[in-house]
Amino acid sequence: MKHTIPYRILTLLIVFVLVACSVKKDKLVNRKYHALTTEYNILYHGDIELTKGLLELNTSVNDNFWSLLPIEKTIDKPEKSETDTPKETPFRLAQDKATKAIQKHSMDIGQKERNPQMDEAYLLLGKARYYDGNFIPALEALNYILYKYPSSSEIINAKIWREKVNIKLDNNEAAIINLKKVLERNNIKDLDRANANLYLAQAYANLEQKDSALIAIKQAIPLVKNKAEKARYTFIKGQLYEQLFFIDSAYTSFQEVIDLKRNAPLELNTQAYAKQAAQFDYQKGDTLVFLKNLNMLIENREYRPHLDVLYHQKGIFYDKQNQFSKALENYASSLKNKKTDEYLIASNYRNSAEIYFRTQRYEKASFYFDSTLVHLNERTREHRYISKRRASLDDVIKYEKIAVEKDSVLALIAMTEVERVAYFTKHITALKELEKLELEKTKADRNKMANAKKSAPSTLNGLDVSPDSDFSNAKAQSLKEFKDTKDVQQKPSSSSGFSQSGFYFYNPVAVSTGKMEFQRNWGKLKIADNWNTENPFANSISDSNTDNNDADDNEKEVSEGENENPAYSLDTYTSKIPTDPLEIEQINKDRNFAYYQLGLLYSDNFKEYQLVINKLEALLNNNPEEKLILPALYNLQKTYNNVSGVKATFYKNKIISEFPDSHYAKLLQNEAVGAVVNEPEVAYDLLYKQLESGNLRELMTQLEQSLMRFAGDEIAPKLALLKANTVARIEGVDGFERELNFVALNYPSKLEGKEASKMIAEIIPALQKLVFSKTDQPSYKIVFPHRKPNAKTELSTKIETYLKNRNNSSLQMSLDVYNSNEDFIVIHGFISEEEAKNALGVLKDYKEYLIIDEAHVINSNDYKVIQIKKNWDEWLKQK
Repeated sequence: MKHTIPYRILTLLIVFVLVACSVKKDKLVNRKYHALTTEYNILYHGDIELTKGLLELNTSVNDNFWSLLPIEKTIDKPEKSETDTPKETPFRLAQDKATKAIQKHSMDIGQKERNPQMDEAYLLLGKARYYDGNFIPALEALNYILYKYPSSSEIINAKIWREKVNIKLDNNEAAIINLKKVLERNNIKDLDRANANLYLAQAYANLEQKDSALIAIKQAIPLVKNKAEKARYTFIKGQLYEQLFFIDSAYTSFQEVIDLKRNAPLELNTQAYAKQAAQFDYQKGDTLVFLKNLNMLIENREYRPHLDVLYHQKGIFYDKQNQFSKALENYASSLKNKKTDEYLIASNYRNSAEIYFRTQRYEKASFYFDSTLVHLNERTREHRYISKRRASLDDVIKYEKIAVEKDSVLALIAMTEVERVAYFTKHITALKELEKLELEKTKADRNKMANAKKSAPSTLNGLDVSPDSDFSNAKAQSLKEFKDTKDVQQKPSSSSGFSQSGFYFYNPVAVSTGKMEFQRNWGKLKIADNWNTENPFANSISDSNTDNNDADDNEKEVSEGENENPAYSLDTYTSKIPTDPLEIEQINKDRNFAYYQLGLLYSDNFKEYQLVINKLEALLNNNPEEKLILPALYNLQKTYNNVSGVKATFYKNKIISEFPDSHYAKLLQNEAVGAVVNEPEVAYDLLYKQLESGNLRELMTQLEQSLMRFAGDEIAPKLALLKANTVARIEGVDGFERELNFVALNYPSKLEGKEASKMIAEIIPALQKLVFSKTDQPSYKIVFPHRKPNAKTELSTKIETYLKNRNNSSLQMSLDVYNSNEDFIVIHGFISEEEAKNALGVLKDYKEYLIIDEAHVINSNDYKVIQIKKNWDEWLKQK
């Protein structure tokens, strides 16, 4: 009887389990069994997989600190394998667990769920799908909770997660509305309130409503308990302040991240330091303290994983201080420590390229621009901009090489025979001295290796050839010297002006020298396998007595080298100097054309006026072709307008006197546009001259006609920008902004379009901020408003008489355009308001003048504001 009791108990347990396993019966035992099994078995393991996936996600996804960080790290799209078979990721396993819980333990009886853990299962399913990048299925799971379990304890959490998915699906407006409804509730937990505010901030940020995003994230941060998460959100707050130009608040926010110390991820801590460094005032800030703090971070072992970021900021510091060599050194150090931040790598290359560009080392700049483009996203505007800058360097590099090569050849042609012999003899002597020094080094290395053979233990044919041995070091040094000798032998042809290939074996001089140098370094080795791992002394050195005679053989080997090496023969160089007059003439033409092209490139692309002058004046001194003379003179005249008015006048008079019938002469004489209507460039120059002379109203009509006439031409964006500048003088800043927008929108890829965008971003806000002065100014004017355009009146005649009688050269009168219908007559040059008022009193009271027209005394600052903003009436009201 005793033996049957356990079996009976076991039987009862089995029956109990079988009865409880049913999902069709709404019994207490069934509900408890399925709830416990779901929570402590399937969902428990599903939560473990979800946590594991989040850890992997945080380590595998890299943040882009060059833009506003997202609230959390996620993937935007699901990963697909080549066979479209889902990968076994933790998130997929979590989905499987949630699905299993729903399929096996859901108790949907009478259209009501009896298992209280099903809302948790659907929430886990939604989360796993969200982090796996499957947003539509995730939204379905979360909506099911809201529909099926309205009284669930997780209902608030589910609503927040639904809006997270909506944000990923770009339904930001809907997410904002729903999250605000969540926040209106009073009975939500601090964690839920924090999450709702965080994703409300994300939705606002996606819609570029940075100020609203800032308010939301500031409300969320105090409710966050996790220090690492708080550091991330505080960093985002600093970024938002930075983008809203609240620099001090941004600096404080980044300092809050730094103050968290090890509670904040090291990467965030480093980036916070970098952000503060980027806000440093390089003109007024304490540079010594700044550099000291930056060096302390670099020397701190804790920050070694992020030295690329710190060296980059140090490079920027020296760059701003115009210490270009140190800046380049730190950019190189940043690249040496580069990690996975592609844009940081690109920025190091780009900044280095800009330094070489500013110092006119264009070939070097082109190499660094090439490297920049490798690490930039091809679809970005920056990539397109740098591509165009890089392309503009191709012609400069090309023509500079042509100019240098042709100049050197022509210099050799101009030498006498005696001068050539002396020149090349000096060059050959230098080569021999260099080779003698190299040979002495080689002999010393051989002696050192021979001594090592006698004293050191041997591991290969009686010789220690370990990586740290003298032999290995000497071998490496010999290889380096062989390479250096090769480079030295290639230089003579370049210095002599002869073209050469970059490939070593195309140069017979270098090949011959290389063979002899190899034999001196390694001896006459037998052709066999593993020649470089065998004892090199077996073939080249028989015993120590051979070494004793090495010094005596130096002169002999040099002498033999002279006989074998064509680099030591005068004929090698003199035979290549051109003698055919036609060939020499063509070399001169090529050189002159290269000079002309360089002059235009330096002017149009880089505004390097001194380089333009040097190239074009050298061209004119080199007996150029007739077709190049007049364009060179005209471009010199235009360039000297930016440098020297005297020289500009000289070239202008030269063109008009020597080429009176040319278009360039007509252009300089300000003839009508109609005379050169078919030449866009000349038409543009004439229109620009009218802008400078102040013929604004006539210019507007001609610009409209020209824009229609040259629509689609390369000159069109220039004309559009010229119109914007003309409108600015007639209509003020509002009209200027309107026309700049037209240029920026219609010619975005052109240089003029980019310049217009830059002016909209930088110049327009500055002009709009101008206000009338409240204090005394050092200069005043008398303004007579509301004159008819271009009218010669009795008033202007009286003012001219007054100025003539005063005999004061500091006072001048001008007729200024105010708008399309009105001009101002202005007397300039009064040093005080009292002086201007006295002068106005004389003009009104003296019987010689008796001016009754409206007049006002105004300081120069206010007059400038009036002309920019066209707000004369506003000034009158506040006067």
